[in-house]
Amino acid sequence: EVDVVTVEPEGHDDMARSLEAGERLRNENAPTSVCDALLAPAPGAITYPILRGLGARGVAVSDAAAMAAIAYAARELRVVLEPGGAVALAALLSGAVEAQGRTTLVILSGGNADDAMLTEEQVEALETGLLYVNVHTELNQAGEIRGQIVEQDDEDVDVPEPDPGIEGGQG
Repeated sequence: EVDVVTVEPEGHDDMARSLEAGERLRNENAPTSVCDALLAPAPGAITYPILRGLGARGVAVSDAAAMAAIAYAARELRVVLEPGGAVALAALLSGAVEAQGRTTLVILSGGNADDAMLTEEQVEALETGLLYVNVHTELNQAGEIRGQIVEQDDEDVDVPEPDPGIEGGQG
């Protein structure tokens, strides 16, 4: 038996409300949240019936909980998450979803976090090579580039010439 729980930002819990009501509901207003990846106006026409058929339920977490989950992931998991990609972890850490004594799968994602979303501690950890980053690019949409950021002396770095065949000349 599998329990499926969706997690959304507070004030933008259209999926949770829809699953509870038994029909797709829209968000009444245009909420703001740091979890901008999750701000669709209504549940998807394909996703909603699948989740309803699985008996899924939904919960909502605050922006503060999402940001705390980002900090936790950076500190404890050595992973950089974007706010929308941290809501499932936020639900566990905040107690919105109970996982004690259960095997639990949490889906995390990153790639859309900027310095304004990272604490000074997280930026320092990135710059000193304690964290890894995942980069999704237009040319590599289906995959990812995973890298570690470390400081090196310029004289020790062999920087290749940009590839003119790559748009923007970045190689």
